[in-house]
Amino acid sequence: MAKPWRSAARLPPGETLVLHTDGAEEPRDRRGRFFALDAAPAGVTGGAPASLVRRVHEELLRPTGGRLADDIALLVVRNDRVRMPAQPAEPGLRRPRPAPSSHR
Repeated sequence: MAKPWRSAARLPPGETLVLHTDGAEEPRDRRGRFFALDAAPAGVTGGAPASLVRRVHEELLRPTGGRLADDIALLVVRNDRVRMPAQPAEPGLRRPRPAPSSHR
């Protein structure tokens, strides 16, 4: 069994993260051209993640005649929090940063 891949990153306010399986890139049109997954979300801005999933699903079905040959998983996560400017901390309210863990 393959070792799970792990990574961590920040998702800034207003940004969207799209994760997908390879099945979302493999559909081809009648000319044999692969689906342009990176272009599908271009027209969806500011909507709910579910809107983006629906849009990509519709775009995937169009060139394939409504039939997909592979399973597809798509996960869309958006950070809706509003970025707040840094505020000076009142004395005594700031907690010290914990030391890095020695556990691996």
